[in-house]
Amino acid sequence: MDGLIKTVTNTFGLDPAEPGSIFLFCGRRSDE
Repeated sequence: MDGLIKTVTNTFGLDPAEPGSIFLFCGRRSDE
C-alpha cells in the first residue's frame, strides 16, 4: 500500500498525509 500511495503522490503531486488527498484517491478508484 505504501508503494501505491508513493506512486499516487509522485503522479498527482498529492500529500498522502492530507485527508483530502486520500479522499480524492479513493474517489478516483471508485469512479473507475
